[in-house]
Amino acid sequence: MNQSKHNQKNILFISYMYLDYHMCKVSRFNILEQLFILGHKTFLYAACINKNDVEKSSKNFTQFYSSVPGIQILNFIVYQLKSLFKIPYIVLNNKIDVVICDMNSTPSILHLLILKKMKIIDTTFVLDFRSNILHSRKNRLQTFLKKIYLSLFIKISSIMYDGFTFITDSIKNHIEKTYNATFNKSTVWSSAVSDNFLVKNETINNSKFTILHHGSLEKGRGVMRLINAVPMIKSDIRETIELAIAGNGSLIDEIKKKSLKKEYRIKFYGQLEQVEIIDLIDSASICIIPFDNSVANVTSSPLKLMEYVARDKIILVTQLDNFKKDFKHYSGLYFLDSNDSKDIALSIENSILNYNDYLSKKLNDGKGIIKKNYTWLIQAKKINNFLKEL
Repeated sequence: MNQSKHNQKNILFISYMYLDYHMCKVSRFNILEQLFILGHKTFLYAACINKNDVEKSSKNFTQFYSSVPGIQILNFIVYQLKSLFKIPYIVLNNKIDVVICDMNSTPSILHLLILKKMKIIDTTFVLDFRSNILHSRKNRLQTFLKKIYLSLFIKISSIMYDGFTFITDSIKNHIEKTYNATFNKSTVWSSAVSDNFLVKNETINNSKFTILHHGSLEKGRGVMRLINAVPMIKSDIRETIELAIAGNGSLIDEIKKKSLKKEYRIKFYGQLEQVEIIDLIDSASICIIPFDNSVANVTSSPLKLMEYVARDKIILVTQLDNFKKDFKHYSGLYFLDSNDSKDIALSIENSILNYNDYLSKKLNDGKGIIKKNYTWLIQAKKINNFLKEL
């Protein structure tokens, strides 16, 4: 721990995520671990559906949560009501200096923000914007209502919060432009790669040509277009491949049904632990990210891509601006013509036919790129420096 007593802070992250379900918890764990290493005392408050499935807290940060019933609309209401009482207790009992809160948890700390404005408490409040704020809704009415809500939310937040953090510069610029907002006190901390991904690659022999996609299995991520592309691949090539899919999300049942049909060549792994994901990446011939060209994806920080780069894989990705900007110098990156199933099929065929050429051009430069810009310690230092300025 290298922070002086004067600069050491008690930092509470508040996030409306399920500790027993959501994979994004890993990023919160990692950033809290690194802030602890920098000398801070760290805490996490979130939700859970089944408390028996919540991982035990790290010795380096303290974990609190509110149990919710597991029914979509009720989850949010119960979480807010419980948090109204639990969060003030945590803040006062642990002498919290800084609260870093997501958008969905803001209603449950509104009374604390008011107390701060009245100068009754001196806690610093930071609003954290991740890419989920821009995820599209199911229909036009929901999209319209969300835009009205966000407009009001951002205006109130710009008055009530002391500072703001963003997952990318792109999302900050998009919010400022779309909602006519200005965030004077702000910084960016992105997704990052765990140290486990930066150890030496293991050689894993795989007799099949394996195409890998892992992560959140939701609409907008392109996974169904990828699956539907496989039967379009020439039969003699298709017979040599295996489509490995791992993760969790609303599309699981649909993916499992497709996996029963031979023409899709799917091997479904479900949700894996990090060490298993690393092994799966190492065993893959190529990795693929066929994201939609949505605002949420364009402005996101692509953790999946970072993990593939860290393992020095050949990667096929959608032509999104953030992918091009952040990883244009990585030698193993190839762009899909589009995320249409036919184009995905053609790109897979080309990658198989030109695989040896791709390998010969790859410089194994991925770990260097990640170590320079995308470790959790680097992101924690960004937060640390920002808090000194507030």
